[in-house]
Formats: sequence, C-alpha cells, structure tokens
Amino acid sequence: MVRNVTARRVQCDEIWSFVYAKQKNVLEAKRGEAGDCWTWTALDADSKLIVSYLIGGRGSDYAMVLMDDLRWRLANRVQLTTDGHNAYLQAVEGAPISPGQREGEKAGWSIHVRETPLIACFIYAAPSIGDPSISIFGGAG
Repeated sequence: MVRNVTARRVQCDEIWSFVYAKQKNVLEAKRGEAGDCWTWTALDADSKLIVSYLIGGRGSDYAMVLMDDLRWRLANRVQLTTDGHNAYLQAVEGAPISPGQREGEKAGWSIHVRETPLIACFIYAAPSIGDPSISIFGGAG
C-alpha cells in the first residue's frame, strides 16, 4: 500500500475512456454497466509514482474521493498541479476535517491557487500541520 509519500510536486489529471461503448451508443439494456468512464490520477511529478487513482465519473464527487485518498497518502506538503478542472477546486475546498481537527476548523488543504489557462496549483497541508489558512489568488504569470 502506498503511504507516507514524501513528494514535492503532485500532478492530477483525468482521462476519458469507455466500457463496452461510448455513452451515446450504449444500448438501454447496458445502461449503468457500460459507457463513459474517467480514470483520475495523482502522479508524483519527480518519481512518476502513481500516488492515488480512481475510476469513475467526471463530477466533483469523484475529485473529492481522489483528493481525500491522496492527502492520506502524503507525508508532507506538496504543490498540487491540475488542469484547472473546477472539480479539483471544489474537492480541495470541500475536503473533510483531518484527524485531530475540531469541527469548524479548516480542512487538510491549504489553498494557494495560481490559475493560468492550463494549470491550477494547490498546496497540501499534511493533517499533522494543523489549521492551514486559505488564500486564493488568480492571474497570469
């Protein structure tokens, strides 16, 4: 099992595929077991280790599951880079409370977002760090 990964940079992305047939071509009898699927990945940018992955839909609920799983596999703060898919921001902002945190405290992700046309970056705060602040900024550069 992948645990206590000491990565510096993690890149997250999702790739489309299908099971049996593309969603638009799935026969009524196969609905629910065939069609579009997405593989979500969280990759250590330096070692190329897949730290976490998930297969499912493309909604923010799947991003939440990936982000929650990822944060428990990391041992330290990382720069988290995505393609800017809004589901990642929703997942990071809505992250559940980490162990040791009280109700009402901020979750395990400290958000420092730098958005360009292709990339959004988040800084992960390991659960042991405590109560991270949230600061969101945008712009080119």
